[in-house]
Amino acid sequence: MSLNECTLLGRLSNELILVCDHDLVVREANELAVQTLGEALLDHSLIELFSPTAQGKGTAFVAELQRLSPTQTTPTWELMLDVPHGNRLLIGLRGGKLPNQGWLIMGGGEPSGISNLYHEVLALNIELTTLIRKLSREQTVLNDRIQRLLEFQEQHDVHHH
Repeated sequence: MSLNECTLLGRLSNELILVCDHDLVVREANELAVQTLGEALLDHSLIELFSPTAQGKGTAFVAELQRLSPTQTTPTWELMLDVPHGNRLLIGLRGGKLPNQGWLIMGGGEPSGISNLYHEVLALNIELTTLIRKLSREQTVLNDRIQRLLEFQEQHDVHHH
């Protein structure tokens, strides 16, 4: 699988995709992986991405990776990763061998917490926009009424004098 195919796959499947070299150093990552795990993940060992508490499990995951035959992929492992701003994220990771001496790590799965959150924020944003439009329309209507009332009042006052 070429990196372009990997990247495309990541875009389509809404997953984090990491391409690691033979020594498990992250060489390339798709956009979602960089957004989620931060720019710093490139040229770092995959092991460094695991939270301190997940190091043992992470090492076991890597050991399983290294036992795979070229056509196999690991089952999904739930691993805690450190993400920027001191946050942690539980991600389902799975991996397999790349033909050119390296590893393809895919994570997140559908739907990841981050994408859920993102869609919620998006929905809230749409609601907010709709509300603002509604308010703005109502304000226009009210302004028209006030204008008409003022004109009526003026006409009224003129007739009285």
